[in-house]
Amino acid sequence: MQETEQTYLRGKLLFDTGRYAEASEPLREAAIAGSLEAMNDLGYLYRSGLGVAKDWTSAEAWYLKAAEAGHADACHNLVLVLLERDGEAALPAALSWLQVNAARGHVLSQLQLGQLYRRGTGVEADLNEALRLFAAAASLGNDDAQFLVGLAAKYGAADHQGPFPAREACEARALAGDT
Repeated sequence: MQETEQTYLRGKLLFDTGRYAEASEPLREAAIAGSLEAMNDLGYLYRSGLGVAKDWTSAEAWYLKAAEAGHADACHNLVLVLLERDGEAALPAALSWLQVNAARGHVLSQLQLGQLYRRGTGVEADLNEALRLFAAAASLGNDDAQFLVGLAAKYGAADHQGPFPAREACEARALAGDT
């Protein structure tokens, strides 16, 4: 496992310095050896076409493998691939993965799933569920979710019962001069 980690770190260093073509091989080696982080990074390379030919199928495959093993960022990135590539046709699969990942506490998945419930995209519109998801993401520090929960607190929010951590966080930041 130590060798896999070293291979991943070599690829990650190349990735982080923008040397994507050079990063792809050590990342692939580490991904094949089971590194979930390498799978996620390799998925990103294929999704964006950095250092490798853009390949939705390969991006999806690497993200899916890591997501199935519980990697939350890869799970969210899988949703992005499905929606970017297939649009609304991918909503059932995307919703399923978003629900799994939101339940794991992944902030961006909570926020994105909340937006789908708010708009009624792929699901029946449910402002209470949207606000519950926004509040969960807000409590984990997501600024966008804090803003949305703050708006809901200011203008009224369906039947939501419970604290609005975003309002308190926004007030504390404002008092500290962080605007």
